[in-house]
Amino acid sequence: MVEVDATVARLARFVAELQAGTQAGEADELQRQGEQMARVVLSLLRMMRTHALNNQAFARPTMDLRQLLAQAAEVSGAVQITSVEGLVYMNDARVRFPENADVPRELTGEFARLGVGGLFFHEPLNTVQIRMLLECLGGPVDPNAPVETLNKRLRARGLGSVEPLRPLRFRLDTEERRARRPRSGVQVQQAATLIDKVVDNLGSNRLPDPVPVRRLITEIVSGGGGSEGLFDEYVAGISPFAGHVLRVSHNALMLGGELGLSPEALQDLGVCAMFHDLGYAAREGAARADGEEPAVDGFAPPYERHAGAGARLLMRNRGFSAGKVLRILATIEHHRNYDDPSGKPTLFGRIVRICEDYDNLVRSRGGRLSPATALRRMQPHSGTRYDPTLFQLLVNKLGAYPPGTLLELMDGRVVRASSTVRSRESFDRPVTSVVRLGGTAPAVEVDLAIEGRIARVLDAR
Repeated sequence: MVEVDATVARLARFVAELQAGTQAGEADELQRQGEQMARVVLSLLRMMRTHALNNQAFARPTMDLRQLLAQAAEVSGAVQITSVEGLVYMNDARVRFPENADVPRELTGEFARLGVGGLFFHEPLNTVQIRMLLECLGGPVDPNAPVETLNKRLRARGLGSVEPLRPLRFRLDTEERRARRPRSGVQVQQAATLIDKVVDNLGSNRLPDPVPVRRLITEIVSGGGGSEGLFDEYVAGISPFAGHVLRVSHNALMLGGELGLSPEALQDLGVCAMFHDLGYAAREGAARADGEEPAVDGFAPPYERHAGAGARLLMRNRGFSAGKVLRILATIEHHRNYDDPSGKPTLFGRIVRICEDYDNLVRSRGGRLSPATALRRMQPHSGTRYDPTLFQLLVNKLGAYPPGTLLELMDGRVVRASSTVRSRESFDRPVTSVVRLGGTAPAVEVDLAIEGRIARVLDAR
């Protein structure tokens, strides 16, 4: 408890710095360490191509990296150095360089040559371990699976605490590129795999990594789709936990878009939504690590106090950035009421609360209500449990037949709603897909704004 109290006190100081506009102290220290870390890592990667590893020229930068990892671990708990499209990040905070500095561009190139986007140090390394890391990085690169090959090589040398990261992309697509992107359900499968990896890492006592999650949110925001199948609660290859987290995140991003949040704010909101149930995820991951069967519906009991447990997990990274503060607050607040006597939750906390409760009502664990029935169940609590403006935005965007609603048409076909409201005229006329109760034929899309009349809503999803 003493450690948690101390961390909370540091969080309060950081929030005060943000409000004052100074962001001094730990934020400045992380910036300094990030710049030094990037320069030392770049130096070592360059030298690997021109010097033998037993050359004494490696002695100084190796010692520098050892000291930097130890210092950064004192502040952050774990250290991630990432280069993203010519920008350098330490953990999820951008490292600023002088305007003419070549370090970000060159580090991106060195990582690209290895087929990685960065390195995640879950623990500090000594000089011997750093030498072994360089040997692993200097090995032949498999162009078809560079990250997987390097990961196996590291584990074989006992360096499982070092995790090679996949190349990342943060910039959002232009409208032209977005229009060319295929709309498919592949994104759902990829996202679910990432969430399950987070769960497994927590079970192995690894810290949650926000950077690949942020990349995923960027893909969702810029892709403008890819949610096909997401609102079918049980999808092959997707765990119930991952499905729940994805649906909450999808709806949170939808609400954020309706509010007109900037792309950067949407990214922060999406990461907060992805991490909101970390308290459950840790128990789920521990059960998997122990070889136990997952609990019913993907959650491991007990369910109490998971918000606090999730916040403590996020606090294990001991430093604070603006993004981390948002994640901690949203995790703590995602079950707090709008009219809480202690004050309104933050905007992200209020958004996640609405989206979490909505999904809990429509999934089997919460009663398996039809989406429209779930909204009617929530409506009396608008203004008490839920921010009334956000709740009305949710209703307006989901429409009369929210995604996942099962409908019977006048001609006898059974369809499932798959779109949100596209215009005022389509409020009760979503795009749907014909439900096939057997076989593998592709789904047939039916746009009710063009053809088909609804006979009744089917409660069974």
